[in-house]
Amino acid sequence: MTALQHICDGIEEFCGVDLTSSDQHLKISDSRVQQDNDECRKIVEWFMHYNPFPANSNLISISTGVVGDSRISCHMAKYPENETIGGTKWAERAKRTRKQMSSEVMFDKTMIPTVSKEQFLTNPKKRDRLISILMNKFSSLNMACKKADEDADCLIVNFSVALAPTHPSVVVIGEHIDLFVILIGIFTFDNIYSLKAGKGKIAEKIFPPHTALEKTIADYILFIHAMSGCDTTSALFNNGKMKFVQTLKNNPDLLKVIEIFKNPDITPEAVVDAENRFLVALYGFLISASNSPSLNNVR
Repeated sequence: MTALQHICDGIEEFCGVDLTSSDQHLKISDSRVQQDNDECRKIVEWFMHYNPFPANSNLISISTGVVGDSRISCHMAKYPENETIGGTKWAERAKRTRKQMSSEVMFDKTMIPTVSKEQFLTNPKKRDRLISILMNKFSSLNMACKKADEDADCLIVNFSVALAPTHPSVVVIGEHIDLFVILIGIFTFDNIYSLKAGKGKIAEKIFPPHTALEKTIADYILFIHAMSGCDTTSALFNNGKMKFVQTLKNNPDLLKVIEIFKNPDITPEAVVDAENRFLVALYGFLISASNSPSLNNVR
């Protein structure tokens, strides 16, 4: 073995390379696998005899072993749901906030910020304080204000629909795509308009939302938006929203299939079947009323 080692060293020196066993190779060798299995078996056997978490009705401190009695009230602690756990959009905002958050600073309406608007708004407490200042200012000018606890898009649309019967026209201003989609999806009144802000040489535009798309697509815009990916759902790889639109145009029979998504009382089994039929058609396979292959069969 010593002679072979010298030969290997000579070949490496001649070729100008250095060969060594990586950690990955060590972990997949038979001897290493056998050693890992033996060590895991020993650990499992030890825990079987010395269970650190035995079934017990008492409250026991893991670190000290102290047993609590009825005088301990920590199990009665309250965690307000709206303060600790929000909806899916709340989770998305929390994930973005963790990437970059500005420091918390007390400010008033006379102060000039020294950071960008995006960085300033990453701090939820500063954002809430700014909203309160703006609401007080608008209220002093006799402007009605509402603050959204979770989903601002739904609040804006619902408030617009509530104003429509008592006002000659209602104009919704916003750039978020969800706002536009909801306006089309729950279209109720003809006097609700959407304003597209102008940029540069492009002038602003006011139009009825339901006229922006053809009727077939407008009727199922909520389904298309949710299935193709939005703030609360994941998108399908390499399938954009226009692919979903084109699938509905090429398969008119699918309109009856996805009609059930408008029914709040439909069974989960029916929803799964309808979703399966639509996804099969999305990937280019033919479906019919009597024959619809499953996703597993068309993989």
